[in-house]
Amino acid sequence: METGGKILVTYGAWGGSTGNVAEAVGEALGADDVSVDIRPADDVRDLSGYRAIVIGTPLQAGHLHQGVYEFVEQHRAALDDIPVAFFAVCLAMKADTPDNRREVEGVLADIWEKYPEVKPVDIGLFGGTVRPGEVARQRLPFARRVRHRNVKVQPGRLSDWDDAASWAARVRDKLTEV
Repeated sequence: METGGKILVTYGAWGGSTGNVAEAVGEALGADDVSVDIRPADDVRDLSGYRAIVIGTPLQAGHLHQGVYEFVEQHRAALDDIPVAFFAVCLAMKADTPDNRREVEGVLADIWEKYPEVKPVDIGLFGGTVRPGEVARQRLPFARRVRHRNVKVQPGRLSDWDDAASWAARVRDKLTEV
């Protein structure tokens, strides 16, 4: 495997789940002497020096993270020239069913329609971590806080970090092919 250049794992986050999945993905991608940077999308200004990009987004109420849209918009020309993989973290994937996959893939289709030059080599779908009560709502943008005021969910860890690591190992070759 060619080792020149780094892989960037970047993500938007409303809470901690997407960042945690990004860490698991980055760790798995970093095997075999592959150099990986893991950074929030808002902190990435330049993609030069990266040979591949993995973009992660949380999904809430059928919406991608605005920072992910902005990242793709800002870097769309560069993303057309290098391999890109994408992952989403959302409660719908706590049960990995064909219906839930179709629903989540339908939400993600919005970004592919808006930015057709960005063609992911693979897409990973993972459950998230539910934060109880007010702590979770305080992390949401105002409009979503109001919408989620009466949502009742059970707290707990829904992501399986082994799934994220397995997905990353599976897409590593797709991202590093020359």
